[in-house]
Amino acid sequence: MKRNIDECLKISTVLTIYIYDLFNVRILPNVKLDFYPGPWALGLETDISALESIECGHVKSLTSDYFWKYERETYDFDVHQTFRFGWGRIFEGKYAYQVMQIIADLSDAGVLKKSLDKTTIIELAEIITFASKAYIFDYRLKTMTALKAIMKYLVLNEYVAANEFDAFLIIDDTYRHLSFDERGFGLRINGRAGAILDVSNSEKKEYDEFDALHYMFKDETWDQSFYLGYEMNYENPLSRQWQFGASMRVDWVDTSQGDIDEGYGVSWTFIESDIQTRLKYYHNTRWSVSSRFGIDAYYDISPREDLAAAGGRYVIYKYNKFYINQTISLSTEHHLNPNMSLHASLGGGLKIERYFNYHFEETAEPDGSSLTLDQLNDYVESALKENDYNWFFSIGIIYRIL
Repeated sequence: MKRNIDECLKISTVLTIYIYDLFNVRILPNVKLDFYPGPWALGLETDISALESIECGHVKSLTSDYFWKYERETYDFDVHQTFRFGWGRIFEGKYAYQVMQIIADLSDAGVLKKSLDKTTIIELAEIITFASKAYIFDYRLKTMTALKAIMKYLVLNEYVAANEFDAFLIIDDTYRHLSFDERGFGLRINGRAGAILDVSNSEKKEYDEFDALHYMFKDETWDQSFYLGYEMNYENPLSRQWQFGASMRVDWVDTSQGDIDEGYGVSWTFIESDIQTRLKYYHNTRWSVSSRFGIDAYYDISPREDLAAAGGRYVIYKYNKFYINQTISLSTEHHLNPNMSLHASLGGGLKIERYFNYHFEETAEPDGSSLTLDQLNDYVESALKENDYNWFFSIGIIYRIL
């Protein structure tokens, strides 16, 4: 195995590879049904993914004029069925947040004639909710309907003067810039069960410099999984400016995968979990900062079985894998206008991965030889432990059409 890795490294230093993604179409239908009897919740969700892609490229030697071309066509079909059952809700709180921010901005501007009590805030939040969710296709008319409803309520209840133009400008500015901010509150606990089926068909053709076909490879694979899991979501608005959220997920998964043509398949069982915490600070209607910390882990309950070398069954090896991955990030968002925002993120992580309980079953190579014990030991030593450090920085602009 170590010999094969060394040969790949040598090849990569004398070749340059150019890849072109010519065609890529993905269809992603999703059907979701939810039923809430009292405090309980039932849900059924179906995700279907169909992908067709065509990729081509050419590989050129850095030391000679020799090169070859290839093309790969892939079809992939995926079905994911999930059933959820649980208790609790995550309630939408962004409309109450809009009301509280509007009141704060009106008060700071000195145009609020009297303070609003809790009951009044709830009534105004309901008005904004109904206006924002009205079935009006034209976004401009929908926004005007919401602004009229807010201003009318405040004037009729004598919170602002009818001719107070500054009050309308403040309401318009605050409502538009907070329309896409999500605030929630509540606790939701779900159990879930599901199944995933994925079938992939790939065909690769290679041509020499004279466009003559000299190699063709077809690969048909399948992958199926059944899982039982538990998930919890919690959202808590600590104040008008601070939002805290946390989530946890644990899944038991039984999975199988294999090659349709060769009839070769492997299966194993594992547990994976994920814990996330989020804290966000809303400085004003334009700018917010958020931090996120997460840990995800994976553990093989039953041994996995795999091949030591792709394309040749030199040795079959069985092993258990365990990893824990920790990530932390800091993000900021600035609204350039109601529909456009600037995002920037900085973060990093540490992944600790371990393999254990190795067991090898040697098989003959195509030329009749077999891997030696020294080569197996070299592979095991290099794969038993792995620590991966990473960091990232991203910046981008998001524009919302509606």
